[in-house]
Amino acid sequence: MKRKSALIFTALILVVVFYGCKKDSDEIKGLETGTVIDVDGNTYKTVKIGFQWWMAENLLVAHFRNGEVIPEILGNSNWLSSTTGARCTYENDSKNDSIYGKLYNFYAIADSRNLCPVGWHVPANSEWDALDQVLVETLH
Repeated sequence: MKRKSALIFTALILVVVFYGCKKDSDEIKGLETGTVIDVDGNTYKTVKIGFQWWMAENLLVAHFRNGEVIPEILGNSNWLSSTTGARCTYENDSKNDSIYGKLYNFYAIADSRNLCPVGWHVPANSEWDALDQVLVETLH
């Protein structure tokens, strides 16, 4: 049961990071789309939804914001037993980077060295809730 709970928790965390990062400040005025560049030089499209800015592409970064490498883990057993920040590519196939981005474990997400580009962060539950509310209101 403990292993199943850990797998579910890891999957939920992967979903959060899989969809990208959220800009630190919601007070941006002007354009409704833009771009942001991560520490590795990857450029991401961004979009303003309601009062929040979101990345419109999956995160591909292989380094923390301070330049330190996020270790890559291959194999499910190594991933499950990891207790430090790590990344992998879906099905351990680099061709999937351009489709899905990289996948990060909870330790990488929570690491103070940060995954997201400067001025951005992994969204909190309240920010997801605000996004959900804007989308619900838009669709009705």
